[in-house]
Amino acid sequence: MLYVKTMKAATLSILLLGVVSCATTKHADDNKEHSDLTTTQAEKCKSCGTIHRYSATFDRMDYSLIADFCDAFSLKRQAFWKAPHGPTPACSSNYDSDLCWDYLHEQMPELRRDTYDSFKRRNSPIPTHLGNEDLAAEYGITIVQGSTYAYRLSRAGFSGKQQQALIYSGSGVIHLFQRKDNKWQQIDSCVLWIS
Repeated sequence: MLYVKTMKAATLSILLLGVVSCATTKHADDNKEHSDLTTTQAEKCKSCGTIHRYSATFDRMDYSLIADFCDAFSLKRQAFWKAPHGPTPACSSNYDSDLCWDYLHEQMPELRRDTYDSFKRRNSPIPTHLGNEDLAAEYGITIVQGSTYAYRLSRAGFSGKQQQALIYSGSGVIHLFQRKDNKWQQIDSCVLWIS
């Protein structure tokens, strides 16, 4: 009798272990896309030696905005695989030091603080489109190494309810968009530098 109870307990333990293992595998699969998106790689600039960290962090919200951005300016739906390092042309520039809340809010009074904070957070490290070609294609966007039509678009920062977005075009201009009638429309912009 003791042997039967021990065998039942062992069988039950094995079954429970299998259930936990399956659940763990499913949870890992659910988070696979997220973990791939946050993997970073480092690259050293050949000119100045600055170490840049890159991450494939564009998501559906980014691509939705990028598609509407391209349409708003009659651009081909193309984007560079690597986003700009910062809003100024210097290699060592970055969003943390180059974008000042006070200045941007003065230039674009409708800019919300949570949109600005989201932009700063989502652009560290430098985002790339690497590994997201299929996701970009769902929005009609082609990822290219270089083109006269492609912009080095940053990730977008979004307000809490995702009705406002801030995106840097890589050409010295930062753009403020508002969600209207299920589409992103530019409501303001700010020139950060001119070449």
